[in-house]
Amino acid sequence: MQIAALGTEIKDIRISDNDTHATLKTIESLSSGDGMQTIEVDITGVKNIAINLKKEHDSGFIIPLTTSYYK
Repeated sequence: MQIAALGTEIKDIRISDNDTHATLKTIESLSSGDGMQTIEVDITGVKNIAINLKKEHDSGFIIPLTTSYYK
């Protein structure tokens, strides 16, 4: 998956199995200065994924679907 922070820092990015609530990957923070980051997550056997994060009201993020894929 690729992700980039827009504006201010995003914190506590958690990727989890939405059915079992098991955490698959945690990233502490991502700054807008980091640019587009690639995060690899093992999703073997996972049917529903949740991506949760904390951000300030005036910040944002982007996950481009064209470059985020399952191998």
